[in-house]
Amino acid sequence: MAQNEKSLGARVRTLRKSRGWSQEQLAKVAGGGIDQTMISRIENRAEYEPGVFTVARIAHALGVQVDAVLQGDQRIGSASGQGSSKWSALEETSISDALRLVLLRVKELEASRGARSAKRRKSR
Repeated sequence: MAQNEKSLGARVRTLRKSRGWSQEQLAKVAGGGIDQTMISRIENRAEYEPGVFTVARIAHALGVQVDAVLQGDQRIGSASGQGSSKWSALEETSISDALRLVLLRVKELEASRGARSAKRRKSR
């Protein structure tokens, strides 16, 4: 994955395109209320923040671990995204992946709040 692709949306787009899938195809494989519009929002709107389980379902559908979507680590997960038992691999990894996602998001929020506070202080 290219180093300039730092956003979650860019990583999802790169992983999706590497499989030759459209947004609609990814949404169909991911299931669970995820539609093409949601995939488009994730890929194209930096301010759109999908939930923990949405990210986990997308990662599972793409056949990668959640880290691949969150941080660009492209290790292949235990799920291929095309098996008949989509939930089995998700259930095995969802707790640790969800915690990782939460911790990552907390760090990002803390960093953005710190940057905004510094900017406000500077402008005064």
